[in-house]
Amino acid sequence: MTGSYEWCFVSLGANEDSSQGTTPQETVRRAAALLMESSPRWRRLSPLYLSEPVDCPPGTPHFVNAIVMLCSSGQHGDHKDALDLLDRMRRLEADFGRRHDSPTPHLRPLDLDIIQYGLLQVKSANLTVPHPRAHQRRFVLQPMLDLVLDDYCFPGNPTPLRKLLEALPKSPEIALL
Repeated sequence: MTGSYEWCFVSLGANEDSSQGTTPQETVRRAAALLMESSPRWRRLSPLYLSEPVDCPPGTPHFVNAIVMLCSSGQHGDHKDALDLLDRMRRLEADFGRRHDSPTPHLRPLDLDIIQYGLLQVKSANLTVPHPRAHQRRFVLQPMLDLVLDDYCFPGNPTPLRKLLEALPKSPEIALL
């Protein structure tokens, strides 16, 4: 981190075609590009992964997942800036056809989550960062490790990402696309 910039991580996922007619893989790439346009400096996209659905009914299609790493402005993360990002993400989800009140919530044309926003640690009705289940999700940890060093840790959690990933059961599986 340099100056008043720090890293922000956003998880992207999709398992059905979007309202724009894009496949899950195309949707994740397009959404990542749109998110990265808003980053004032450095930004990176992890490789895309195909992952088994977690906490979904049997027969749910696999997800395409990735992590985008953005350079956030503001020292140590700022709650208002994180909420602004969350608003942009919800609009982006809606643009691709995501409805949070869908009768089939396990089918998602686009699912975006803030995994980490600088060093910000907050739990509120609208926002919880770091994401409360990120450390339990192979489809989050593996793409993040493609972007950061093995000893990288979430704010408030001293366990390096590599050790968190190694401690997870092998299932559900993910595969590089």
